[in-house]
Amino acid sequence: MFISSRIVETLGYHVVTARTGLEALAILRDNSRISILFTDIQMPGMGGEELAGIAAASRPDLRVIFASGSTRPRADAAFLQKPYKTADLVRVLSPRNA
Repeated sequence: MFISSRIVETLGYHVVTARTGLEALAILRDNSRISILFTDIQMPGMGGEELAGIAAASRPDLRVIFASGSTRPRADAAFLQKPYKTADLVRVLSPRNA
């Protein structure tokens, strides 16, 4: 499990992880209770922005948070610059930042 996943779980969220964008799309399709997509921008195969675009087309209520160590998202979206601190993750997950 990823360190970020553990941190998010300690904040009281139920976390489901995916290894690829396609796997994430399948999980989102099968679980309508997921309300936040937390994705890296640069991933092998399907990048995070492509993943978010496809997911948002079928789930417009889905909140998207991007992370990256080198690239910012093209859109004005919630973003965490890597490496980030737990406090940064807490801030971006805050409902007032939704």
